Amino acid sequence: MQTHHQKSYCRIFIFLLLSLISFVTTTFAQSKDVKKILAVLRLEEEYWSKGDIEGYVSLYAPLIQPV
Repeated sequence: MQTHHQKSYCRIFIFLLLSLISFVTTTFAQSKDVKKILAVLRLEEEYWSKGDIEGYVSLYAPLIQPV
């Protein structure tokens, strides 16, 4: 059976743990720019893996039309 002090320490520990998790997730959350960059890199990988050269190049030169 837990004593009153043990219950208090447990509550404090849980509070601190949740506070730490909240801090870490907000501190290391990706910015919108980073998410956009990663999305382009994933698309790049997808095009490259499929052998879609036009799709791959379109990520770097979207205004150039193929001849």
